[in-house]
Amino acid sequence: MTEDRFEELLGPFLLGDLSVEEERELERHLEGCSGCRGELARARQTHGLLRELAAGGPPPELKDRVLARARGEIPARSRVGWRRWVPAAALLVIAVLGAGLL
Repeated sequence: MTEDRFEELLGPFLLGDLSVEEERELERHLEGCSGCRGELARARQTHGLLRELAAGGPPPELKDRVLARARGEIPARSRVGWRRWVPAAALLVIAVLGAGLL
């Protein structure tokens, strides 16, 4: 089995979507390939963590915060705040560059 074929079958294998023939092909390959066995173990671990995250769902207060923001009860964060620091940052850069040239 090629590496490309293994990668092609790995996702469907984790999801239980392989045909019996494809599953046997993958299992035969895994018997003789420790690298792919390691990759499968890591993929299983990642898949398990993702399933746990999905099962947990969002925090209960998230819905309330989103709806409150949509109704305008919570003001959106200002994105303008950084602009007041631009002149000071520009002066600092000019001073550093000027000091480096002296």
